[in-house]
Amino acid sequence: MLSSQIEQALNTLVTRLNEIQLDGLAAFETVALAMPAVMDVTYMPAAYVLLDNDQVKMENQYLEMHTLTVIISVFQIEDGTTGLTLSGAVYDALVSERTLGEKCGSLVVKKVNYVRTTLDTEIVIRAEITLEFAIRYAPGKPAEAMLMQEINVKEEVT
Repeated sequence: MLSSQIEQALNTLVTRLNEIQLDGLAAFETVALAMPAVMDVTYMPAAYVLLDNDQVKMENQYLEMHTLTVIISVFQIEDGTTGLTLSGAVYDALVSERTLGEKCGSLVVKKVNYVRTTLDTEIVIRAEITLEFAIRYAPGKPAEAMLMQEINVKEEVT
């Protein structure tokens, strides 16, 4: 199922974010697939993985290419830095292995936005990292040889 493929890729992103370390310690207090209804500085630094968009293109009558846009929102309390260390560590973790363990086509970071805001008397830096990756999906039942030829060809998102 397509939803299963997407969930596997998103869960791999969460795992990769949980593995990030800075100075030998876990970089994040919280990593999740959705943003909480109420933000709380006690759970920062935090990273939230949000599925934003799915563009579908038919490659042939049996095979679809889904280009998924995902936004990773990284929150940290301002500590006199620009916030580049944590967002840079996230960027490096994302591009270190762009297929998410062969769960997708090449992951591409499209942009990084930075915003400062006040939350509970603290200044919070929010980095929004927008990325795209592709997943092939065959909803029909084509001839096995044709399907395998198509799936074994990797295509990069541009």
